[in-house]
Amino acid sequence: MGNIEKMMKYAESRWHKPRYVMGGGRIGKEASYDSDTEDCSSFTFKCGKVGGFIPESMYNGSTEDLFKLARQGKYLKEIPYSEVRRGDIFVKGREGGSGGAYGHTGLFTRKGEIIHCNYGNGTVTTNNENEGYWYYLDSKKVPVRFFRWVGAVEDKPKTKKSISDIAKEVIAGKWGVGADRQARLQRAGYSYKDVQDEVNRQLREKPVYYTVKAGDTLSAIAKNYKVDLKDLIGRNPQIKNPNVINIGQKIRIK
Repeated sequence: MGNIEKMMKYAESRWHKPRYVMGGGRIGKEASYDSDTEDCSSFTFKCGKVGGFIPESMYNGSTEDLFKLARQGKYLKEIPYSEVRRGDIFVKGREGGSGGAYGHTGLFTRKGEIIHCNYGNGTVTTNNENEGYWYYLDSKKVPVRFFRWVGAVEDKPKTKKSISDIAKEVIAGKWGVGADRQARLQRAGYSYKDVQDEVNRQLREKPVYYTVKAGDTLSAIAKNYKVDLKDLIGRNPQIKNPNVINIGQKIRIK
């Protein structure tokens, strides 16, 4: 059995380290795991080796070699995008014509983020839904296929908290702010957009209270906050007589 986490730990350790060179990472010292140069497919091959999915003796090949491994069925099996998860790989290009600059490959850190050695950044980078992800996975002009290493352990699904519960934690400050919050949510497998939408919804619906002052009436409070008097009365069942409210009494507005 291969080890997805060992493979991904290695992949992430190469972030911004090798210099992208077409054909790099193939022979001699550049075939080592800490080489100075790499290209997309040699990076993917090395990751597969570290994870124990392909033998050390295998040549760090091209995207065409990855297609060949998938055809053989011994090391890779094709999957639909809907099933993509951490550790799977993508190969972009037409089989039989993906050599050189006509193909690209990399690994998924999760569905929604890839790690790959790419010409655009000149090194190993990650790209998620907010930056470049769909540029590399766009199959409108060039096909993109997805593969899983044969022998990858089928992880037992982890029980995830609901978006509503995560949003409550975000509001309570447990997930940080800004880019840090986004990164942490995505690493945990949550959609930042879905969580943020729920946060905004909960904040809009967060109860609003008013403390009664001298001279206040329910009708005046309703008019001031632009809410229907019947709705205001309905939100405050503790008020037995709508014509009688007391100074210091808390009234729920929303």
